[in-house]
Amino acid sequence: MKSRGRAPRMLVVEDDPTVRSLVSRHLRSRGLEVVDVGDAEAVFLGLVQGDIAYDAALVDVHLPGLSGMELLRYLLARSPAKPVILMTADVDEGLAWRALALRPAGFLLKPFELKELEAVVDRALSRLGGEGEARGAEDASEMPGMAPPAAVDEAVSAITAIRMLAQGHRQARDD
Repeated sequence: MKSRGRAPRMLVVEDDPTVRSLVSRHLRSRGLEVVDVGDAEAVFLGLVQGDIAYDAALVDVHLPGLSGMELLRYLLARSPAKPVILMTADVDEGLAWRALALRPAGFLLKPFELKELEAVVDRALSRLGGEGEARGAEDASEMPGMAPPAAVDEAVSAITAIRMLAQGHRQARDD
């Protein structure tokens, strides 16, 4: 995960302190610098004041105050080449489709395995050039206005899992 010079800096935005701590510790153990915060407002303030710098972000969809979806829009408008990964425990299929429409670099459905986190983060960071600078989409399969193919696959997998959970709940209720 390490680029030449300095380690990539990951911004982790998660309101659950236990999840935030676990994810941050794991990413640090993999050689990343991590800035972790509990809400979108702290990110806005930190960016405006110059206290927060990042190369890629991992953002929970449901945050107190401004949502992770709103934060994703802001981060991509401010720095469109910096990858932003969304994560959620919400099993609303419509939410997954709305998130995908915002073009995240990745999508994680909580709870997730640390191996899944690593794969999504590695893929997002591979979009960065040396020294943590964002690189343009060099893969011909990444068309402007479309989420990266891997993010689409992750979101579709999450939607499939959501449908399976819903079907299991309906079946259990009907039994």
